[in-house]
Amino acid sequence: MQAFLARLLTVAALILLCVPAAAQTCTGAYPGSCVFQDDGVPKEFPTLGENGGTAGSLKLVGSGTGYVLIQVPTGAITSYELTLPSSAGTNAYPLITDGSGSTSWSRLALGSAVTGQLPLANGGTNANLTASAGGIFYSTGSAGAILSGTPTAQQMLQSRSSAAPAWSTATWPATTTANQLLYSSSANAVAGLATANSSVLVTSGSGVPSLATAIPAGVTATTVSNVYDSSSQLATDAFVQSALLLSMSTVVGPALGGTGEANNAASTTTIVGAYPTTWTC
Repeated sequence: MQAFLARLLTVAALILLCVPAAAQTCTGAYPGSCVFQDDGVPKEFPTLGENGGTAGSLKLVGSGTGYVLIQVPTGAITSYELTLPSSAGTNAYPLITDGSGSTSWSRLALGSAVTGQLPLANGGTNANLTASAGGIFYSTGSAGAILSGTPTAQQMLQSRSSAAPAWSTATWPATTTANQLLYSSSANAVAGLATANSSVLVTSGSGVPSLATAIPAGVTATTVSNVYDSSSQLATDAFVQSALLLSMSTVVGPALGGTGEANNAASTTTIVGAYPTTWTC
């Protein structure tokens, strides 16, 4: 670009600054038609064209074939001047102007010099997006989009099949501990249950879960009362406690936790936990 403009200035410098007032046709070493305008007074710059007449133009003919024609737009235009940069610039840098006629080689400012939407295929979003504090960027399949942030803390981001994602109504704990169970402590609020060792999961009379080492009174479970008796009894607190210590006057085989031998020291053999106990809570 700079080399081309330098040639343009060289050609213009060859034009006589003082020519007759009448319009003349340009001929000679630089073939092509042009019109020179002058009022007989020496000019600081060569002038091509004439207001109210023919628009100024400059044709540069190649050494082989073809030419380049530089021409002023037709009709009324706003006058302006351009000042070229002082160096050849950097490779791939465009020539830009500051709006006052001074030009420079520089990269384009994407925030102000570029308009429109950049397609997804070119690394853009294909959409005009508005930032949202805490928002989530996602794709609609044809353009980028932003899910607005939520004012409620600890909501979970959920997928919705192939539709846009959404925030859950329920809130979730930010952290959990090892072996902790999660449950709904209230409507749309998930909390962690306190851990305990060697415990069973029970609920209170109002349904609140907890881990306990004892079965609460009133649990409606049943258990087989005797190895040879398939009848069931209500698993009251007293019955559950007594079921752990059972007595029977017979030899208990290894399959039921016994030794398979009679105890001659007494008429009965006490076996702890020998009977099958099944609770259905």
